[in-house]
Amino acid sequence: SMSRFRTATIRQVFLVALLCLALQEPQLGNLLVSGQSTPNTEPTLRLGLAPKSIDNIFFDVSRDGCYAQAAQINKQLQGTEQPDWIVSQVECVYVGTTSSNQDGLEQAAILDAELDKYERGDSDALQAMSISIRNADAMRPVLQRAATLGMPITTFDSDMPPDDAALRRTYIGTDNVFFGRQLATVLHQILPMGGTYVMLTDDTPNLREREAGCRAVLSTETDGVWTEIKPALSVQANSTRAIELMYQAIRETPDLTAI
Repeated sequence: SMSRFRTATIRQVFLVALLCLALQEPQLGNLLVSGQSTPNTEPTLRLGLAPKSIDNIFFDVSRDGCYAQAAQINKQLQGTEQPDWIVSQVECVYVGTTSSNQDGLEQAAILDAELDKYERGDSDALQAMSISIRNADAMRPVLQRAATLGMPITTFDSDMPPDDAALRRTYIGTDNVFFGRQLATVLHQILPMGGTYVMLTDDTPNLREREAGCRAVLSTETDGVWTEIKPALSVQANSTRAIELMYQAIRETPDLTAI
């Protein structure tokens, strides 16, 4: 099924990200390869996966893939081909806030608290994190602190702005501008005569990029003119709200061409 395919894909992505972190970060590289321990690490390598919200089912597949790949790595670690490894197991830790916190401040606060543990050298501290960014402004000082402390950070699903790209090691996810451009291209293929439209979206970095890509194409179409009749409507990561906003848009503009 598509769900199993996506889970398997995330499993492989998690493994690649782990290896990248191990190769790029001397602390983790030594821990994994040479068997050297450090004051800030334990035999269990704890890697944090931080979605925008832990109760959004969109992220369940990444959570499940992360857990599954950690289990596969642990099975390999229990073998005899690498008897000198210090790490006894890898743990994927799903960490974050709920979708009721829309401004991203709580996500930043939770991850900043994880950095407190890392700085103290707590036994339950995370050694690296992969984050889906909800609020880039709120997350910026957290990532700056992580860089100062030496904790490896990757982003997934939703990245930091290009000017802040140096604050994370890599981004794993969709080219969101291209995604938006493709949405617009398909829409124009279906309705080449143009029309009116409204966007249902959310105030997060990846969705703003998709909006920009979509508008860039629709605003330059010459065969049919497209008009965005109102600013984008925020669904606030809530499917029920999204459906209500769709009906509202249709009631307010009966001749609306596309949503």
